[in-house]
Formats: sequence, structure tokens, C-alpha cells
Amino acid sequence: MPEKTIRQHKLGISIRDDSMELKLGESIFNLVLELPDVPTVPESIRNELSLYMPTVLKEMMWRLGKSDTSYAELHFHVEHEGWCAQVTGSGKCNCNPVLRDYNLGTWIQTLTCAVCGESTAGVVGGGVSCEEWLKWGVYRDNRIVRQYWDFSGRKYKRYICVDCLDTFHGGYTYDDFANTPDLKSLERTNPESH
Repeated sequence: MPEKTIRQHKLGISIRDDSMELKLGESIFNLVLELPDVPTVPESIRNELSLYMPTVLKEMMWRLGKSDTSYAELHFHVEHEGWCAQVTGSGKCNCNPVLRDYNLGTWIQTLTCAVCGESTAGVVGGGVSCEEWLKWGVYRDNRIVRQYWDFSGRKYKRYICVDCLDTFHGGYTYDDFANTPDLKSLERTNPESH
């Protein structure tokens, strides 16, 4: 009887507004996201994938739907029976595979300034906080490209780039930036500078 085999896989997930693209090996699947906080894998795609993939996809789509991530790469290992059609190269997985482990490779996010509308894509990290104020850096090749302040209010979740935030008159609170419907109504010094 053939021994169990562990196969490594890589899954790329790209998110755009209300759609998602999945790249698994040479296969590319496009999904429409009807509910961004509760994405589902359509039955038509489930039928094309190995038994373990809907579980992997559902969790990853849920994680991505809860974040500002626009691209993620997932590396995972699956243990198959030696006689499995996927292992022998004769078809789709037909054993009872076990998802052993997975780790996230790359998470690329795009942050967009709510004032000037400029976007920056890269790896987001290096968060610095001061009370409820939180500043993130967007990095490419381990170098900071731009910094954004994160304002998550009762109604809005928005980012303001450091350049724009510096143009506002002093005295505004976190609540002002997080909950004012139109940020252009707040007074700025030299708004044309950025």
C-alpha cells in the first residue's frame, strides 16, 4: 500500500471592489462578492476544486473581507493517501485529505487618502499609536513609501495621508476626522499644498 504524500500548494487571492480572483496553479477563478463580510465559494467552483479547497478558500476570503488587503498569497501543505488520483496524476483528489498547515506569504494592501484621493499599495506595517490615533506605513522593498493615519469612527473607516493631515488647522480631535461626513468642510491651511 502506497505511503501518504504531503503536497505543497500556493494560492494567490486578489480583491477588487466587488470581485475576487483566485489563482491556484494554472487555474484562475473569478468570483463576484455579494456580501463582502461573508463571502462564499459558489457550487460551480467547489465542483472543480479538491475537497479541502472550499475550507481553505472560505477562511481566506473571510479574513480578506475583514481587512483592507487587496492581495494575499497562501502557502499550505496537504496530506494525501498514496493512491489518491491527484498524487498519481490521474485526476482530482479523491481521498480524504488532511490540511496540515498553512502560512500567509504576502499581504499587499492599498491605502487611499480620504482627503486627496491618492492611493499607495504595498505591505502595511510599522503601526505607531498615540491614545486612539494610529499611523501606518506602506512599505515596498522594506522601505517606507508613505504614511497614513487610520481613523475608524462610528460611521466611517478612513485613512488620511500624513501630508494632508499636516494641512489641517490644529484643534481637531480624532472624532472630528473619524466622524465628519465631508472632510473638506474642516478648515485647512494651504490645502493646495497636497
